[in-house]
Amino acid sequence: MRTVTFLANLDLEWDNDSGWIVLNPMRVVWQDGETVLYDFTVPKGFTTDLSSIPERLRGIIPQVGKYNRPSVAHDYAYEDGVKGMSRREADLMFRDGMRGEGVSWHRRWLMWAAVRAFGWTVWG
Repeated sequence: MRTVTFLANLDLEWDNDSGWIVLNPMRVVWQDGETVLYDFTVPKGFTTDLSSIPERLRGIIPQVGKYNRPSVAHDYAYEDGVKGMSRREADLMFRDGMRGEGVSWHRRWLMWAAVRAFGWTVWG
């Protein structure tokens, strides 16, 4: 089974010009059993929009939730921050990370399906 471990709390600060700013580095380890697939750190100062939920859908899926850490790791991977990681892998890591954070199966599937369908518009 693939797992994602977040080796730091997510500390953020809102900036009206930039969005959410990561205040402390967040190490992310994605594994398949004992095999480490990717081990990377989202650096202090990285900016994110957390979950890219369109405003009209935020009543169904809020922009902020248990999926914050997977969302930040996913945003970092999408901005070409993880050497060698493909878009498909970034999306799978996002889904695996949400499972580890206790996000319900339905919400995980919906959010994963959305990034698979529309993520190409912002990849890289």
